[in-house]
Amino acid sequence: MATNTNVTTTTSNGGGNPLAAAWLRFQSLRMGDVGTSARARLRLQKTLGDTGAAIRTSAVGGYVELRGTVATRELSDRAADVARGTRGARGVLNFLDIK
Repeated sequence: MATNTNVTTTTSNGGGNPLAAAWLRFQSLRMGDVGTSARARLRLQKTLGDTGAAIRTSAVGGYVELRGTVATRELSDRAADVARGTRGARGVLNFLDIK
């Protein structure tokens, strides 16, 4: 059986409980994705106005997912570029539909 060397057991992150330490790391990663998604959504709204407000964002592992409908391919590409420039974004998964 392999040993998980990523689990730390200091009192500052779970009191020596490996499961609690893993949970804390998971929560910080999750909040990082939530923050990345929120930053991408705000950037889209500022840059693209109403079109950007209609685009839904989510982030998984630092990759920002874009979902919704836009009028042209240029808007889709622009939205991807804006999301790619977001702090914390490792990449963009563009699932935007074009009318």
